[in-house]
Amino acid sequence: MGNQALYLKRNMKKKLLFPILFASLLTLSACNGGSNNGENSAPQSSDESGTVETARKILNASLKKQVIELDAKTKVLCDVEGVKYRTSDANIASIDAQGNIEGINGGMAYITVSKEGYFDKVLKVFVDDPLTVDYLVEGFEFGPAIEGVKLNLEGKVKATDLQNVQFNVKTNGTNRNILSVDLCDPEGTVINATESNYIRFTLEVTSSTYSASGGAQCFSYTNMNDWMSNIRAEVSIKSGTLVAGEDSFTNLTVNRIRSRIVTSTREWGEAKTHTAEGYTLSYKGFEPDRLREDGVLNPLVIWLHGQGEGGTDPDIAILGNDVTELGNEKIQSHFVKGQQKGAYVLAAQTPTMWMDNGKGQNHGGVGHSIYTKTLKSLIDKFIADNGDIDTKRIFVGGCSNGGYMTMEMAVNYGNFFRGFYPCCEAYSDSFVEDSDIAKLKDLPMWFIHAANDGTVNPNNFTLATYQRLISAGAKDVHLSYFVDVRGTQGNPRGNNYDGHWSWIYIFRDEVEFDQADPNNISAPSTKPVKDANGNTVNLFDWMESMK
Repeated sequence: MGNQALYLKRNMKKKLLFPILFASLLTLSACNGGSNNGENSAPQSSDESGTVETARKILNASLKKQVIELDAKTKVLCDVEGVKYRTSDANIASIDAQGNIEGINGGMAYITVSKEGYFDKVLKVFVDDPLTVDYLVEGFEFGPAIEGVKLNLEGKVKATDLQNVQFNVKTNGTNRNILSVDLCDPEGTVINATESNYIRFTLEVTSSTYSASGGAQCFSYTNMNDWMSNIRAEVSIKSGTLVAGEDSFTNLTVNRIRSRIVTSTREWGEAKTHTAEGYTLSYKGFEPDRLREDGVLNPLVIWLHGQGEGGTDPDIAILGNDVTELGNEKIQSHFVKGQQKGAYVLAAQTPTMWMDNGKGQNHGGVGHSIYTKTLKSLIDKFIADNGDIDTKRIFVGGCSNGGYMTMEMAVNYGNFFRGFYPCCEAYSDSFVEDSDIAKLKDLPMWFIHAANDGTVNPNNFTLATYQRLISAGAKDVHLSYFVDVRGTQGNPRGNNYDGHWSWIYIFRDEVEFDQADPNNISAPSTKPVKDANGNTVNLFDWMESMK
């Protein structure tokens, strides 16, 4: 404890000085009638200049009423161009004097402001202790899980010194099995370096049938998925001495969470919103630089989430169904041809559900969506924002509620899209008119469903519509019909999932067979699918073959 006491004593001045200086700045601005331009400030010590400058920038921004919105609950005031931020929970955001998330002089300024107000609604101002942890989240077929913890230190740790220290890591109060301990960068990526301020602990992940287990949980479910409000992460030293710059620690426990880092969405763009036709959708896109720079037009693959993934945080829609796999190498490789380096991916999110009847209720797949025109407008905007998308190769699919919305887009905007891949779709066949079948039969479509789906009965949805399309003469309509849904991850040897979870086969790139006899549907599907040139293709090859 002696080392920690010295550490805290050396940093106590920072912790006490910043709120006092900040209050002085606020008082001074009031005396100047709200016209403080940043030239007047309280005296500052040489090691405190960065933090005070942060406070001054935040203060000036508040007086100018310049606002950066984080979410429906939080706004951060700042006049730093290109500011970056990270939320450590729904009500906290952080910036530094340069507008980055890096700490200054071992600290970081945090400020929380209510949605309604400016500095009259300040809830919290403090300088962050550089001894913090981040928890790292990755998507799996059973949902998201805490797959790592990152320890943030003021001093640099040498890679050679890590071998002499034994650590213990807990998440949500459970001891986790540490697979590896490595130096990493600020985003938690393992690096080959001699020293770093950051240590990453990669953890074993286990699961139950429906979610991560063993302390790895990070979602809670009440009608819809959301981030758990009380996630905990802790790193402690079991034995040895950790040397970090001038500090040495032999008895250390760090459990103050600075932020959540979603490791599996690094190549996805920032969360955005789009408003049209009176409704607002959230979204993220997989849009890496290599696509913009390949010099050719690239296809666009759209994913629409299920009912459990609605809300205003696209990471929930992406992680809830393991959508990041659409941007990973295995699936992207199907779209790497010649100069073409892959496909764009758009993950759209509704604040409620795609099957919303206008009252926040699920209409059961027997009505149109209130979000139909808004979604089409969002797709148009995403295409406009990425000028190298091939508008002749746009594919849309989704699961359950999102499968319903896939059929809704097919009915309303069929010829705009090149193909459709509805999964365990909930667009009731009783709602499909004969006139709809006449339009849909000429559209490329690949259905995915499992025979033991107890949530969306395939007989009343997928199978009935598929057979009507085949009877109407459809030539490029396919059905991959699985017996059940078998897992390969977690538990730790894989789960037998709920039969509704057939989207797992899409993200494992295992959708490849059609019905041998469309008039006598059976599971599993066994007939290979051929493209126009007679080549055997799976779902994503099928998309890529459509030029």
